Amino acid sequence: MLKITRIYLLPIINFVWFTATFCSTYATAVCLLHVRPLFPSISNNSMFPPESSLFSQLVNIGCIMMASIVYVRYRNVEELVKIYGFDWYIGDINWICLWTGLVSTVGISVFSNFQQSAIIYIHCIGIGLGFGVGTLYQIIHTILCLHIGYKTGSAVMNVIRTLIMSVSCISIIVFLVFYTILLRSSANKTGKITPDDAMFVPFLLSSLAQWKMAFCLIGYLLTYTYEFRKITIYEPKIIFKGQLSNISQL
Repeated sequence: MLKITRIYLLPIINFVWFTATFCSTYATAVCLLHVRPLFPSISNNSMFPPESSLFSQLVNIGCIMMASIVYVRYRNVEELVKIYGFDWYIGDINWICLWTGLVSTVGISVFSNFQQSAIIYIHCIGIGLGFGVGTLYQIIHTILCLHIGYKTGSAVMNVIRTLIMSVSCISIIVFLVFYTILLRSSANKTGKITPDDAMFVPFLLSSLAQWKMAFCLIGYLLTYTYEFRKITIYEPKIIFKGQLSNISQL
């Protein structure tokens, strides 16, 4: 049976992958003069081809990695609940973490595939699901870690996760306030707002907040490297229906 080790590399690869995706998209958009170099948002960087196509494809691959990380962490906590006999509600919190994490990955995929310049409302739904539910995932998982950390985790990691989650919460509030203001401006559709524009301050603050939300999410998943060092995954065994019937008769 195939044994998969070094699972701890998955969160690291995921973090590097998304960082490279954001940076390459930004560089392409700036070089093609689709955005101004002064801190455009992730949404602005991916508005026009070819960077929009590059961004969508790379993010879709990254979302698969994110979903895998969320699931492995879910199974990790599930086994810890069995081993240490935590209260029943820990399993329920873990189950909620799984689904909020998966919804967040779907949202990020929607956010990347429906550009701001094309279908703004679907793009906003993607932002809400990706970063809004993603922040909720961080909150719930941090609560989970604080409940089980005294036996299974690290106090330092809990502090780091709490800090990342707090920054994400503040960022999403800032983003919602200023992005709502920015949506009223037609200049937002071009991605070329200048410091002389009346909407420059909302643009800058919403852009900074969006970047922070994105890096908080992938940074939070990066902290799972600590727990994943102790995990080994075995290839699932396939049992045909005939075999299952024979086993049940024994």
